[in-house]
Amino acid sequence: MITGEAANARVHLMRAHADAVMVGVGTVLADDPLLTVRLPGLESRSPVRIVIDSHLRTPPTSRLVAGAGEVPTWIVTTTGASVEVEKNLVERGAQVLRVASDEAGRVALSEALRLLGSRGLTRVFCEGGPELADALAQADLIDDLILVTGRSARGEGDVPALGPALQDRMDDLLLAADEQAGKDLFMFWEKP
Repeated sequence: MITGEAANARVHLMRAHADAVMVGVGTVLADDPLLTVRLPGLESRSPVRIVIDSHLRTPPTSRLVAGAGEVPTWIVTTTGASVEVEKNLVERGAQVLRVASDEAGRVALSEALRLLGSRGLTRVFCEGGPELADALAQADLIDDLILVTGRSARGEGDVPALGPALQDRMDDLLLAADEQAGKDLFMFWEKP
């Protein structure tokens, strides 16, 4: 979905209140995002940018890595990921953190979040796609959920917003509020 200016500004404000903004490597590969705060007067409030990347597929030429000198970019990977690729990313300014892998060979998210917490990042705002959101739901690592309905679809090839684990978890969450932002709707869900 594509959201309007008011919704985009709201997301930038949410980033400014977070310690970190987190995406999966799929989002990096698909969108090449900046994940910075671009609101007048708040540009310096950009949080640490986190990429969950089990096999270090984040391109060294991505905007996240290219801007790592200005806004910290941490790539969380598994202990088995390539050391050579890590060196290349680190040379370009990114920080690579290694954690154990889960039974599927992906980053063990509970361990990753513990590591982030130990480094002072306790308010993590996940802007990832459905794969990361679903993995967080499956591991019961979601405290609050914000769903945004956009005003227009991108067209064919859209990725579903909710994976099966997140859809199942929705029954355990309470709708705390909803707010209009231009033509878009924000729905705020939280654990009871």
